[in-house]
Amino acid sequence: MRATRVSIAIALAAAATFASASPAGTTTRAAVRLPAPITIDAGARRFQVERNGDIRSVPPRILPFPRDVAWVPGTGAWYAIRHRHLIVGRWRRTLWRSSGQYQGTLPIGIVTIGHHAVAFSYRTAGAERLYVSSLDGHERRVAPNEFPLGWTSGGFYAYRYRGHLLLLRTDMGALERVVVRSPASYVYDRTTQSLYFIAGGSVMWAHGGVNEPLASLRRLQLPVRKPDVELDPLGRLVELLTNQRLILLNLDGSLFAETKLPAPAGELAGTVAVAPDGRAVAYTSLSNSGSSGSTGTETVYVLRAGGHIATAVRREHAPDSGCVIQADIQWHGRWLLYSATGGYLSVVDSTARRPATELTNIARRLTSPSSSAFSAYWSGEPPAL
Repeated sequence: MRATRVSIAIALAAAATFASASPAGTTTRAAVRLPAPITIDAGARRFQVERNGDIRSVPPRILPFPRDVAWVPGTGAWYAIRHRHLIVGRWRRTLWRSSGQYQGTLPIGIVTIGHHAVAFSYRTAGAERLYVSSLDGHERRVAPNEFPLGWTSGGFYAYRYRGHLLLLRTDMGALERVVVRSPASYVYDRTTQSLYFIAGGSVMWAHGGVNEPLASLRRLQLPVRKPDVELDPLGRLVELLTNQRLILLNLDGSLFAETKLPAPAGELAGTVAVAPDGRAVAYTSLSNSGSSGSTGTETVYVLRAGGHIATAVRREHAPDSGCVIQADIQWHGRWLLYSATGGYLSVVDSTARRPATELTNIARRLTSPSSSAFSAYWSGEPPAL
């Protein structure tokens, strides 16, 4: 079912003036009713769209990290190079400082923090080297051509280029065991500190020293030899994306839902978002005719548990500019907040009983004239850091 868009009547001149120079607390009004307030971050400026359509400037979000750091999403961990030393911390607390000197953040690969240790990789002389240190000690080089993935029970996972090995190492870097050789694909889940990978004709799950099969590729009608499958843990689900098919598994390996992506050139334009009640997912798929300069179609779909056909709840037609479109979807009850590169923003009813409320004009007026980059989220549910 295709959702009809609702136009927002907004005083564009007033909105432009408000976006460029209004102080915190100043409000203007757009003719819109929302299920919950929405916050829009536009560079150094931040706005809140209230349920009744009031738009007010609010103070910029203060990140809970030092200003000069790079942070690892979803963990609170961060790192920085200061005076040629690697500094590692979590939130606003510094946890460790390297004894050795490093030339900058660019050669730093992955930095992971455990309860009592830190592991990181550093590229020099054309090779990536794995280092490990206790939080109260000095780092030592553990192995060449290797980088850490993340911590788990009893140590941390690492990947070695030579031999294509997934490894389990102890807190201090000693090799505990080889998890698997030459996996077809793999992904580390920070939320559960687990590892998902495909090997031996199965989707596998690992946590610490435990490996368990989740699902047979043959049962999922996927090729056993050389499977081209992307894995992505989604909290209570595991996503498999392959051959224009979206497959979602429960954590016990049973099938949650599956569907085909639209052709031609159907592909996901962002992450799959799981509904708060766990009974549905939403995602965005981008398709085009395959010819240069053609009109592409970006569609928001909802796929419910046990389903095989997804429901289209929003469509947007846009010229193919050759740029990669990234979309984000966030749930609030039955409502979806959809945002995408290009300044697109809308509130979508996942049941398709009500037409989508388009906020694109508002988002574009609140962002910089030279850039439509912004982030939007339900005000009570800020994005994870």
